[in-house]
Amino acid sequence: MTCPLSVILPAWNEAERLSATIEEVRAFLSAHAPGGEIVVVDDGSSDGTPALARRLGARVLVHPENRGKGAAVRTGMLAAEGELRLFCDVDLSTPMEEAVRLREALEGGAAVALGSRMISGATVTRARQRRRAALSVVFNQLIRELAPGVSDTQCGFKMFTAEAANLLFRRGRIDRYAFDVELLLIARHHHLRVDEVPIRWAEADSSRVRLLHDGARMLVDLARIAKLNVRGAYA
Repeated sequence: MTCPLSVILPAWNEAERLSATIEEVRAFLSAHAPGGEIVVVDDGSSDGTPALARRLGARVLVHPENRGKGAAVRTGMLAAEGELRLFCDVDLSTPMEEAVRLREALEGGAAVALGSRMISGATVTRARQRRRAALSVVFNQLIRELAPGVSDTQCGFKMFTAEAANLLFRRGRIDRYAFDVELLLIARHHHLRVDEVPIRWAEADSSRVRLLHDGARMLVDLARIAKLNVRGAYA
């Protein structure tokens, strides 16, 4: 039987909030994509996240050691069985109902649908911390050099056709936060249609992003992406 939609949840020490998330995802699938699957990719957790996910009925894939969000999403996307494949953050900053908008974009001919907080029609219900907002502005300026025409590369709510997911994630090399930028660059090289879709979004109180540490890593990854691009690695 064909799986209509795979929902990939990259998880690192998410035992406290995973139950509520899986319940919401399961309710969405029941209403909008019966027969869909939930794929939890545990990225080296130490709090029992994999065992909990199994008890909750999710399909579970495990990284023995922490490799990064990009690596977790890649593992889930390439193992998924859905005709359409969505990844979202466990905090569900974007409600699952917004996936209907992304699916409509794919049904309209897009290969990739990006949830966007920065285009007309998007609703941001909680402001970011000032330092995080400032850092986001800096990164967006750098990112637009690599992914021109995209307003919001970093929103953790993206859907792909199975064909696009397999093409993009098999070529991806970045394991942490800049993996989204790399995917969009690969998509551009392969002439895939990418649509930005306005979504509802709320900043999670327990965001895992560490400003200085993760910011420095992202700068390194962006430099690596630029170098790989110049070398023709994504063509």
